[in-house]
Amino acid sequence: MKNISTMLIKDIIAREILNSRGLPAVEVDVITDDGFVSRGSAPSGASTGTFESIEITDGEEAFGGKGVDKAVANVVNLIKPALIGKDPTNQKEIDTIMMKLDGTPNEARLGGNAVLAVSIAACKAGAHVKNVPVYQHVHEIFDKAAATYTIPVPMFNVINGGAHADNNIAIQEFMVVPKGIATYDLQLRAGAEIYQILKKLIKSKGLSTGVGDEGGFAPSLTSDVEAIKLILQACEEAGYQPGKDVFIALDIAIDQYAIKSESGTFSYVFPHQGDDGTLTLRDQIEIISYYEELVRRFPITSIEDGLGEEDWNFWPTLTSKLQALNVLSIGDDFTVTNPNRLAKAVSMNALTGIIIKPNQVGTITEVLEVASISTLNNITKNASHRSGETEDNFIAHLAVGIDAQFLKNGATARSERVEKYNELLRIQEQLNKNS
Repeated sequence: MKNISTMLIKDIIAREILNSRGLPAVEVDVITDDGFVSRGSAPSGASTGTFESIEITDGEEAFGGKGVDKAVANVVNLIKPALIGKDPTNQKEIDTIMMKLDGTPNEARLGGNAVLAVSIAACKAGAHVKNVPVYQHVHEIFDKAAATYTIPVPMFNVINGGAHADNNIAIQEFMVVPKGIATYDLQLRAGAEIYQILKKLIKSKGLSTGVGDEGGFAPSLTSDVEAIKLILQACEEAGYQPGKDVFIALDIAIDQYAIKSESGTFSYVFPHQGDDGTLTLRDQIEIISYYEELVRRFPITSIEDGLGEEDWNFWPTLTSKLQALNVLSIGDDFTVTNPNRLAKAVSMNALTGIIIKPNQVGTITEVLEVASISTLNNITKNASHRSGETEDNFIAHLAVGIDAQFLKNGATARSERVEKYNELLRIQEQLNKNS
C-alpha cells in the first residue's frame, strides 16, 4: 500500500441521481489508491443567472428532457482518463485540467454539473489523503496563514415567493438572520423555534403551511409587507427581539421582473406590495426608494439582487443608498460567483456582499478565487445552497473553509437543508474540542 502522502486517484465513477425537486443531478465518486470513496454531487437552481455555468441536460424523453446521462458520460469518458493518477490534494491542478479539457468560459462542453461534482469529490478525497476534515483542507487551500475558523451565521429562508413558490408574493426569499445571537447552536435553535411559531401563525390565518423548494412556507399573503410583519411576530412570540437578536434578509431576485430594451437600458414590472396594495414599480429610482422604505420600517440587514444582473449603471446607486442605512447590498445573479464580474462590481462600488454558489462557476478553485477577491476587498461572503439540492453537505465545509460570514441554506425543514445545518453543528463541536 502506498504511503498516504502519495495517495493518488485510482478511479472515478459517475451516476444520475435525483435532487430535492425530484429532477436528475450528477453524482461522482472519486476513489483513491486505498479504496476510499469520496462522493460529490451538483445541485441545481430554479432562479438562475444568465452568466452561470452551463448545466448539461439530455433534452430527450426521459425526465422530460432533464436527464443528465450526457453529463455523466462526460465524467466517465472525458474527465476520468485525464484525472487518473493525479494527486487529489492538488485541487488547483485537478480543476485546471478540467477547465482546459472543457475549453469554454462556462463549462458548455463538459457541463458545469459534471465538472462541479468531480471538483467536490476530489476536494473531499484531498482531505482524506491529508487525514483532515474537509473544512480544514479547504481552509488550507484558501488561506494557508490563517489558524482560526469562522462558523457562518445561518440565513433561514422561512417564507418563499417569486420563482420559489406558487403564490402571489413578489419577493423570492424572506429570511431570518440570528446574527445577534452569540453561538451557532443557539442560532440554529432560534431558527427552528421561529419556524415552528411561524407555522402556527400561518395556520391560524387559515392559510396553507405547505413549503416551497427551500423549505420556507408559501402562503398567499396580501403583500410583501405582510410577510415581513408575520415573521417579526413569530420572532417575538418565540422570545427573540427583532433588531437585536434576529434580523430580516430579503432576496428580491428581481431579474424575473426585468425588461431589457434594444438599446440596452432596463425597466421593470416589479409588483410593489406595501400596505397600500399592489402597485407596479417600473424604474430603478422607484424600486430603490421602496427598499429604503422597507429598511427604515423593519430590521432588515441585507437585500440581495435588488436590481437586474446587467443593470450596472444603477447598482452603485442602490449600494450607496443601502450602505448609508447600514444594510448589505448583495449580488447573486449579478455576480454568479464569477471572479471577473465580482472584480468589475468591486471597481464600481456596486455591492458590499456576494452570494457564493459553487455550481454557478463550476470548480472549487474558481470559488476560492472569488472568496479571495471578496476577502481582500471587504466584501461580505454568503455561501449558499441551491433550490434543487442534494444530500451532499459540502457547502457547510466550504462556508467554514472560506470564512464566510453567512450561510444560506433554506429553512429548518426538508432533510437536504437540515443536513447542512446539522453538519455545521458537528463542525462547531470539532472546533470547540480543538480550541
